Amino acid sequence: MGDLINLEIVDSLKSLGMAADDKPFVNEIIELYFAEVPSLLTKIKTAIDNLDFQTLKVEAHTFKGASANVGASGVSAICSTLEQKAKSDSGEGLQEDYKNLEALLEVTKIEFDKILS
Repeated sequence: MGDLINLEIVDSLKSLGMAADDKPFVNEIIELYFAEVPSLLTKIKTAIDNLDFQTLKVEAHTFKGASANVGASGVSAICSTLEQKAKSDSGEGLQEDYKNLEALLEVTKIEFDKILS
């Protein structure tokens, strides 16, 4: 998995125990994370399409932090790139970065499903 998922963070989340419905708490956290992904992706895509660097900076930062908190290191890294480009008002490569983000999210979801099953 390398840089895709930070297993130390996932293990620390696993140590939080069980949620009220006898489901591991980490599973609930990851489910909530992926439930927010479509909304974050829409906001980032709209900001990229409109070259709205202020919104892109905020949304990429939000997604970067959320991803880091659940151990999705690869996603967090791409969001960091998007955030840095937004801070410098650079539209160069944003569409490609977004496509990479979408593809990486698919792989990340599959890997989380394997880890948490």
